[in-house]
Amino acid sequence: MKKNYIFLAALTCALSTLQSVSASPAVCDDTRTSARNYKNFTRTYRSSKTTVAYKRINDIEITQQDFSDHLSLEKSRTALLLESALTMNIGNIDAGTNEIWELPNLVDMNARIVDLTHVTPESSGVLEGFPEDATHAVYAEATDIYEIFSLNEFDLFLYGYGEIDEDDEDDDGDVEERIAIDYYGTQSPVPLKIGESYEGVVTFINDAPEGAELDSIQYTDFYDVIGQGTLKTFDDGDAEALKLIYTEETREFKDGAEVSFATRDEIVFYSKRGHYIRAGITDARNSEGEVTLNNINYQKISGKTASVNNSKIAHVKMFPNPIASGQTLTIESEFSLNEYIIDVYTINGQKVNALHFSESNNHQYQTRVPENLASGLYFYKVHNKKGAVLTNGKIQIQ
Repeated sequence: MKKNYIFLAALTCALSTLQSVSASPAVCDDTRTSARNYKNFTRTYRSSKTTVAYKRINDIEITQQDFSDHLSLEKSRTALLLESALTMNIGNIDAGTNEIWELPNLVDMNARIVDLTHVTPESSGVLEGFPEDATHAVYAEATDIYEIFSLNEFDLFLYGYGEIDEDDEDDDGDVEERIAIDYYGTQSPVPLKIGESYEGVVTFINDAPEGAELDSIQYTDFYDVIGQGTLKTFDDGDAEALKLIYTEETREFKDGAEVSFATRDEIVFYSKRGHYIRAGITDARNSEGEVTLNNINYQKISGKTASVNNSKIAHVKMFPNPIASGQTLTIESEFSLNEYIIDVYTINGQKVNALHFSESNNHQYQTRVPENLASGLYFYKVHNKKGAVLTNGKIQIQ
């Protein structure tokens, strides 16, 4: 199952078919995308993570800020998608810190090249039906497909994707309505560091199963960071990178009993500069050296757009943090935030407040934390009225 489920997985699947979403479940052999066809299915999610308790001087860490920078609005990227198999040396299972991984020349192998841009989730037009804490969207103009992501300080989570419904026309005969496809799954733990293990579970629960319908469909994502070293790309030089093993387990339940089980593995390389490789592999946890990889997806940051300047993003500060409900929160920025708003979300993605700024002086802005906001950890998103996300992070309410 889910043979094309790699980073930008739904995009990869759709690119390989160039057909409407209505055909996707059959083409991609993917019960996660078809789960939404059950009207009574609802989603639940839980996750856990363990990391090594020590840090060596030369260890590589890809931080939450690195992820945010790699996906930020001013960036664009190039994806090379190779559906045929290739051979690559993936190193050892317990490699430690000094591996070298050389990526074969995918262009010479006629990999499909797709240009991708980063846009606001709101501009995608497919947010309806997804949780409201989406922070990033990736757009492929060639196929008019969007990917919707949530990035926080725990994981990079893919909510789903959307594209034009080719069978739906408005009164003038134009195709305008977008449809969204559930595709919940963790794309990476955040931050990334060697020795880390991660488990995330997504369950689609049928509230009212009837006849042959399933009780639930469960997907469990496992990530283990097992190596670090140098990724040698054929087109963009060398980069410090981490190596991960990814395993997905799929379970279907009916009448309280498990009726099917499937598992699949992938190898993942992620560089500090934002290079990304993801590929299918057989029995990854017992494979090393020269192995066969399939459905390879290689991405690199390829340019910038005329959007928000990255230096501005890095200099938005909020204090105090932690803060008590009813107190005044100060936001410091090098440029005007008069058109911006803070949306506050629970850790489960539920929007609880929209906070508006008032400027004091010298680009310091203030807003009052509502007195009825319960103590706990929250995520925030700073965006303008058009939906462009400036920055996001977490805030502790005392």
